[in-house]
Amino acid sequence: MRFPVVRGMALLALLPLLAACARGVAVESEPGPAYTLEVTNPMPHPMIVSYDDGTGVRLLGTVSANGSGRFVITTPASRSISVLATDEQRVHSVTKSVVLLPGQITEVVLGS
Repeated sequence: MRFPVVRGMALLALLPLLAACARGVAVESEPGPAYTLEVTNPMPHPMIVSYDDGTGVRLLGTVSANGSGRFVITTPASRSISVLATDEQRVHSVTKSVVLLPGQITEVVLGS
């Protein structure tokens, strides 16, 4: 009947080892709202699209000539943003002011 005692002692010996291996886990709150931006480019050249929410310019991606692209913006500092677009040579540029709406797609048409 010594088996249960040895087993219990082995478990007691493992407890400090298990405690030493345990790591703290960072718990974060749910991310803020995500907003969808659809950018249509009627121009004959691709446009590089970014946005500025008042804290700096962030790159979204490229929208092809005569095409459109959909981008997701998460936790912007402000829902009122500027959408900035330029071609690769920086000859053509467009700036549009938009207000992001939760649960809706905000559409932006580059050009006039």
